[in-house]
Amino acid sequence: MLADEAYRSSLKDREQTTPVAIFLNQGLKLKEMQWNIRHIRQRHSKHGDPSDLTQLQTLRATFSASLKRWRKEQQLIMPLVIDLVVKLKPGDPEDDTLFLPSDFENASEEHSRYQLETLAALELKLWEGAAHDYLESVRQTVKYVVSLVTDKRRIARGQFLNTRAGDIVHQGKEKRRSAVECYRKAREAIVRLGRSMGKEKRRSAVECYRKAREAIVRLGRSMVDDMFPVLHDSDLTMKDTTSSHELGDGQKMDSWIWRHGALGDMPQKERDEFQQQSDSVQWFRARADMYRWLEQKETLESEFRRTIKGFDRMTNIWREMAKENREKKGYEAYGLQKADMYERMAGECRVKFEKTGAGWPAQDQSESDYVRSRRPQLEYEFDSSD
Repeated sequence: MLADEAYRSSLKDREQTTPVAIFLNQGLKLKEMQWNIRHIRQRHSKHGDPSDLTQLQTLRATFSASLKRWRKEQQLIMPLVIDLVVKLKPGDPEDDTLFLPSDFENASEEHSRYQLETLAALELKLWEGAAHDYLESVRQTVKYVVSLVTDKRRIARGQFLNTRAGDIVHQGKEKRRSAVECYRKAREAIVRLGRSMGKEKRRSAVECYRKAREAIVRLGRSMVDDMFPVLHDSDLTMKDTTSSHELGDGQKMDSWIWRHGALGDMPQKERDEFQQQSDSVQWFRARADMYRWLEQKETLESEFRRTIKGFDRMTNIWREMAKENREKKGYEAYGLQKADMYERMAGECRVKFEKTGAGWPAQDQSESDYVRSRRPQLEYEFDSSD
């Protein structure tokens, strides 16, 4: 089973290296950005939080720039839909229709009219892979929220800790909401596009797409429901593995999200080993990022110190040059002007440097020793008996 999954993943990777697949994949990412911006807009209109407004403005600017670049590629890959793009009414960028094949309601006719059959087949595969990724994100965020709620009940005592823990739980629930929305949107796109029932590798993309459309019409949504079931709020549950068993736990059945997908039919032991291996890879990547960020922070602080020292040195040099040319008033004035400029730059740089919390080595301390003394503890030894 894992070999088959690896083979399918390799096929998707090869497909995503083509210009058309890359273009469609970027379109999927733009859609995800639109969903996120709409949610923030709705939240801001409801609560009026200034931080939401700042985030909304930043995301809109980023999305508009990405959409502008993507539209240029769309003119080359999807030339027949450009007339539809031109007819779009001005408004918020997150409300613009991208005119991907999945955006057309009457898919069979409009895909044929705008010659989108091949693109629809490729987009269908991309949405299928994205739905699997979103479902895995749902699983991870559900586990994350359950662990946060358990820790909050067990550890948080007092108003301050309880409020702080509540904020963290809210952030976790926001991540879960985003993953759930992305899965549901991906499933809607798959329902619109249809899914090929045949597995013949020699069949052309257009034929696969047409067969899929026929299957959707014939079977309704049952085929999609088997592959990508509807995700209800009641499905976002799991048994708390950190607490002891209680009466009636044995009669509770896990949600379908824990049995579905490539790992759904694996024994629990093999699934745990596979998940542990995936978590291990993620942990090593996170550790590498942490070391890189620490190096960048220390490098930036060192550059600050060198810059301040350089400005101080230039201040002294220009003052000495002004003293040496006192008989020439023009030279002296120019030298003092330059000295004042470098002194002001050194002062501004020193103030900003101190705001970061960084400092300077002691008189008898080298800079390397000072950096090592400020470096946080990066490794911990845990008692194996615990």
